[in-house]
Amino acid sequence: MTVKGTFVKHKTTILGIIWYIGLQLSILFIASFFEIASIPYLSRAQLYLLCILSLCCISVSLRTADQVSLKGLSIATGLLSTVIALILLTGLDCYEWSLYMILAIFFAVLWLIAASGIVLAGIITNKWNSERSRKRCFRLPLITILCAVLLQIPINMAMTAYALHVSEKLTAPLLTCRASELQSSCVVPTLQETITSGTNLIWCAPFQLAWNEMTDLLGENIRFAENEPDCVAALNHRSVTGEFLDEETYLAFGGPYTESFADTINRSVTQKFGIGAFPPVAPPIDHTQQLAAFSYLSVNLPFQYAFERSNYPMIFNGTPVQSFTIPFSNGANIRAERAKRQVAIMYPPDEENSFIVELISRKTDHHLLLAKIAPAETLEKTVKKTCVYVDTLERRALDTNQGLEVPLFNFDITRDYSELTGSPLKLTRPDYADWQIGTAQQNIRFQLDERGAVLKSNAFLVCFSCMATPDCIFDEPFLLMLRYKDNPMPYFAMWIDNAEILVEPEL
Repeated sequence: MTVKGTFVKHKTTILGIIWYIGLQLSILFIASFFEIASIPYLSRAQLYLLCILSLCCISVSLRTADQVSLKGLSIATGLLSTVIALILLTGLDCYEWSLYMILAIFFAVLWLIAASGIVLAGIITNKWNSERSRKRCFRLPLITILCAVLLQIPINMAMTAYALHVSEKLTAPLLTCRASELQSSCVVPTLQETITSGTNLIWCAPFQLAWNEMTDLLGENIRFAENEPDCVAALNHRSVTGEFLDEETYLAFGGPYTESFADTINRSVTQKFGIGAFPPVAPPIDHTQQLAAFSYLSVNLPFQYAFERSNYPMIFNGTPVQSFTIPFSNGANIRAERAKRQVAIMYPPDEENSFIVELISRKTDHHLLLAKIAPAETLEKTVKKTCVYVDTLERRALDTNQGLEVPLFNFDITRDYSELTGSPLKLTRPDYADWQIGTAQQNIRFQLDERGAVLKSNAFLVCFSCMATPDCIFDEPFLLMLRYKDNPMPYFAMWIDNAEILVEPEL
């Protein structure tokens, strides 16, 4: 029997095998070359196992080509799909069961496509004598690979959305407090704060942005009549503005503090950042003239490939803390390689035992930097020195045996800037005479772990007149009169200087 005759006789089986081979090649090609997020945790051993199972299936199909039927081949394909799904469920080294299921379903879908290819081959069997049909059959492998690649688009989008969703889900903060309760940490309003040994400094831009909005409302820099805090001059300098931030990550605006203004804040934040992004701003409790400025920042920087939570505590300055590192568990070779590609190291040439690490997230326009360097006098000078290094030094990859260990952060701290409230302001405009700052508050929520970093912060600033409007109480001598229209003389007048004609209280 000629080759053509053999092909025609067993065309259903052979076309199914070709379809199957195309799927296997597309899976391995996508997994090993593109390294897309939908197949993030396959080790080399699992890839090899996948390839061996494919070859075994092809070998069995060829040996039983005379006996195999369309039904049998479809069943075998379905069984192999189940086996692969089970391998993924038991062999994957990740922490989300929902991710297990997504990957298992993904591979099951591919094997169902393989089965549909066999069915399609059977459908066209009766038309094999047509030249046009034969050409279509020869195109099946290319169509298969194309379909498998195109299938990656919605799968990859779904996995990306899932990764963002997981990273955005802040776990319960391990430290929730007011800044005044902290013994060795300070939330500061500006970067000009002096760095002192043994003290953490935490700064975030929203308070500066709210201050900028308030000075725009007042039409001048805020000054104090007396005992002006040191940070006021730095805040008026506007070292940080909205131009330094991603427009998609923040809001900042100000206006008369009224109930409608509070509603505008809450509605704007909800529309841009979603429901529950932060506790709603309450309306004013009184109707005195007030100005308010508000700023909100929300940044989510998920890693494309998660690092690994360390099983043992890291010792930071003598204190054990939790940390994350490069994956090192069994079967984590591919994960380690991918995690290392998210790390860039810079070495300052004039400082010994110093280095700067950038952890690269999905949002490449944002830079997550950790600098183990000698601090300058202030936080601002240290930041500027680091930026110079980052902008000029060569970025290097982690060496083969080089480790990385980063401590975890998970806090929610509220700071009341009491040093700015309760003192009269010195403003040039007469309509703002005797004004003061009534509220100056900032909240910072920060989390950094093996999945990425999430930062949420809001600041609220309120100014009002400290000259209280007097109540209208006639408890001292006064004049009472009645007159008609605008006539110069009344038709009744009394000067009340004592209580003799007033109504006595009932006993």
